Amino acid sequence: MLNYYMSRYTTDTIYNFEFLVVIIIFLVLLILWKKTGEKNSLKVYILTGILHSIIELVGEGSGTRVISTTYLFGIIQIGYPFTAFILGFFEGGLFCLMGYHVVRILMNKDGFSLKFTAILSIIFLIFSTLGAINARMSLRSNPFAIIITRREIFSIGAIILLIISFIVSFGYFFLKKNIPSGHRISLIYFYLGVIFFTAVLIVPLHVGGVRFIEVYQNFVFMHASFIEQLIVMYGYSIVLEAAGFFLPFYVIIYHFNLIELE
Repeated sequence: MLNYYMSRYTTDTIYNFEFLVVIIIFLVLLILWKKTGEKNSLKVYILTGILHSIIELVGEGSGTRVISTTYLFGIIQIGYPFTAFILGFFEGGLFCLMGYHVVRILMNKDGFSLKFTAILSIIFLIFSTLGAINARMSLRSNPFAIIITRREIFSIGAIILLIISFIVSFGYFFLKKNIPSGHRISLIYFYLGVIFFTAVLIVPLHVGGVRFIEVYQNFVFMHASFIEQLIVMYGYSIVLEAAGFFLPFYVIIYHFNLIELE
């Protein structure tokens, strides 16, 4: 049986970008709270960022996800556990924040959330494309400057956690009687929002050859075939895995009244 891996070429520049995004998003949400009283966005970002950082800590600590040591701004050497927090807030915090605002758009017709989501999506689509170009140029000019990260996609533990995520999340929203029927669809909206933003970040990297699917066979990592790339990257990783793992986060967001639905 083939072992599939989600792999990514990266450079110190990419980690610098992700670290800066984490800080900038935090500051923007802090300013919004102080200026407009919009504090739930900041709470969602911090809460989900911490939750995903814990998952990253477990993944990197157990060897399920392999991330090499890197340098911030070419000066500060970082590795485990600091990379786990950067990825935790860049992925978990940011993705869930976007899913949260998509729910507000579709449920509440929230104009602010529409502007917020549109602006961030355009910015990250541009930067994801530029990041892919930068990594490819670095790979050609100096292969030794490239860091590769890998994680096994179809590990038993990951599949079990994904199944539990769907069961717990849909069970909470569709079996719990005190949840208004009109609110149940918000879980689907959150799911679609996370899928959308995952695609915004990953598709340019995949098309640019920076993020890709590998197979591990005979002790060697090799690029998966074109069909396998499409099925595993888009059919499974983006649609099911990436978004599915964040569904329980929305249960927490909803349970603690961090979103007000009309």
